[in-house]
Order: sequence, then structure tokens, then C-alpha cells
Amino acid sequence: MEVQMAADIHKKRFGTGMNFPFMIGLFLWCLGLFAAQSWSADPLFATTTGTDIVCSQSNPCNLVTAVFLAGDNQYVYVAGGTYTGAMDPMLMVNQDIRLIGGWDGAASGPVIVDPKANPTILDGENIRRVIEVCDMATPIISGFTIKRGYHTLKGGGMYIYNTPLLQLQDTVFYDNYSSAYGGGIYISEGTIEITNCRFETNEVVYGGGALMLGNNSSATIAKNTFTGNTASYGSVMHVDKAFALFFYNNYVLNNLGNTDTDAISLNGTIGDEVNFYNNIIAGNSGDGIKVLKYTLNLYHNTIADNGRDGLSLSTDSHAVIINNIFSGHDGSWCESIYLGSTAVIDSSTNNLFYNNASDPHTGTNPVFGNPMFKGVYHLMPKSAARDTGASTFINWDIDKEARPKGDAPDIGADEAYLSNLAPILFQLLN
Repeated sequence: MEVQMAADIHKKRFGTGMNFPFMIGLFLWCLGLFAAQSWSADPLFATTTGTDIVCSQSNPCNLVTAVFLAGDNQYVYVAGGTYTGAMDPMLMVNQDIRLIGGWDGAASGPVIVDPKANPTILDGENIRRVIEVCDMATPIISGFTIKRGYHTLKGGGMYIYNTPLLQLQDTVFYDNYSSAYGGGIYISEGTIEITNCRFETNEVVYGGGALMLGNNSSATIAKNTFTGNTASYGSVMHVDKAFALFFYNNYVLNNLGNTDTDAISLNGTIGDEVNFYNNIIAGNSGDGIKVLKYTLNLYHNTIADNGRDGLSLSTDSHAVIINNIFSGHDGSWCESIYLGSTAVIDSSTNNLFYNNASDPHTGTNPVFGNPMFKGVYHLMPKSAARDTGASTFINWDIDKEARPKGDAPDIGADEAYLSNLAPILFQLLN
């Protein structure tokens, strides 16, 4: 209508003949109008029953349409419900969109997002990959449950390649499967930040039950929970020559495989570093962490009750090991720290060792005593880990509480606070 009005004004002023300056101006004006419409910041909305192509809050569209129409930095709000699809993958994300699950679906009013109250499930139905992220996109994906994704090679739940940065938040990966690598997620040639996510019962035939970081990738993985994932190696994560990894404040619990299945498998390049801070890695079927060639910086982790070695350092690996708990590796041939013939411990101090079959590499200032766990591997008041750590740059714990609380940091992932101990004290006194 705006274009027709402009043409009518032109006719009245200049007649029906061509006016070149006016036509150039009209063209530029229309181009600006098109650009404004294409790059609008107005959010798009999708529901399981949406059929519109406007994708407004009052007239939502289906999910595939909304993702296809979204431009850079545009929000796509997805209502609670279960979404399936006929395409493989279900969703292709190749723009810098903000894809947000958990919308309450209200036709008007404030946009309310609550993934717990409005579970937004993307279901691959065990026959297709759920999401693919590619083409230099830098999206944010938050608030979904990605389940039953399937692929014959890589990334049953999600496959990421050629992606400068994907921010993945508050999302559950459940029961995804790949016939080779990365049951939940496979990433290659890109960077990912995974925060506040949960990975449960994902499976892969070879490496990386929950996720795999492939060549030329990097990752920051923080505040997540991994449980019940299965692989031949790296039941939680297999890293194959990624150039950077920060892994902190994660729970890695009860992941599966045989006794040769390390929970975290790190196969790197000599000189590259991987960093593990404030993680609880416990109850897994094989080694807690296995390292080849990387330099591992291991600070304030609780590594306990795994089926084989707590930490296995192999083939040209290096390690800095400070303020960690190694406890409960008491099966046949188990060691708290295994050191291969070509591996080197560059520094090791103030680590706690308890109830392991063998403690051959205790470093300087070791602590031998009961960590006295409560709950999910947190510390009791009389734990030998309390106030016995060395000062480091790690000034928080797995619960995001400040450390040190006492005269010195506590060893392990948890810094004991009286507020955490109050329920236990109440029970003892009553």
C-alpha cells in the first residue's frame, strides 16, 4: 500500500512520465522498507498446532516455518508441547537466531517462558537427527528437551559444524543415539558453550555417549549433569583433538559401559591444554578421566567410586593436579592416579587419598583421611578435606559458593558451609 501511495503522489506531481531521480529514490525507499521488514526485531512464535505464516503471538506458525523465517538476532518463542517432523534433521539452524522453548502459548500479554512448567520436547522418534547447526551461525538455543534423536554416524540429538559459537542453555538431551560418535551432540570445526543442561541415557557405539568434541573444536561446559550415558569410550564425553576445553561445576555420575569405558576420554595434541575445575566425577563404570597427549589442569575435583582408576594419564600426557579428592577406587588393579611410561605429572599438591586399592602418585602435602561425604559427594563437618587445600585462583565451588570459607580452601569440588551442614546437625542433635 505504501508503494502504491508513493506512485499516486508521483503521478499528481509529475504526471505519468518517468522521473529518474524520483524512481531511484523510490527504489531506495522500497529497499529500506524491505530490509526493515526482513530484519525486524519483532519475535516470532511457534506452537504444535500453528498454521499461520505471520508467526505472531496471536497467530503462531509451526516450528519449522518460524525457524526458516527468523533472521539474525531474532527471537523464536516455542510453546510447550511435543514437536516431531518429517525432515532429517527436524530443524536446520543456519542463522544467528535465539530459539527459546518453554513459552506458555498465551495469545497476548507478556511473553512468559518457563521450560519446567511448559516442557518443549523435540522428538526425533528414533529415526532422525533433531537439530543441525551450521553455516557460520552463532545462535542461542535454550529451554528444550531433545529426545530420541538418531543418526547413523554422528550427533543423534544435535550436529554442529562450521559454527563460531553456539550457546546452549537449560536443555535436556535424553535417550539420543548415534551408531558411531556423539550420541547427544557432535561438534566439529566450531565453538560451543553448554550451560545448565542435563544429559541422560544417551548412547553411542564408539566414542562420546553424551557428546563428542571433534577436530578444531573448542568448548566451555559448565553447571551440567551427566548420568546414565553409554559408550565404548568416553561414556560422557570423548574429545578428539579439540584445541580448547574448560569443564567446570559439572556432575558426572553413574555413566555406563564396561570397566574399560572411561567416563571422560581426552585424546589431544601435545601442548594443548584442557581445564577441569570443581567437578564431581563419581560412580562411573571405568576410569573417571583418561588423558592422552593433552596437558590436564585438574583443580578442586571430587573423583570417587569409579570402576577403575580415578585418573589415567597415558601417552605423552602432562598434568597439574591440585586440591582434588581421589576416593573409593578399590577394585582389582585400581589406582587413584595411573601414570603411563611416557606421561608426566608436572605438579601435584594437597590432594586427598582415601580407600583406593593403590595410591602410587600422591605428590607433595598429600592428605590421607576420610572425606566423609554426604548427599551427592559434599563434605561433612569432620571431613579430612576441610581447610587442608592449597591456595589457588579457584575462588568458588561447585555450588557457586565462595572459597575459602575457613583458614584454607577445602579439598575437592565442595566448600563446606554451615548452611549446608545445618540439616545434618539438626538430625544429630535431635
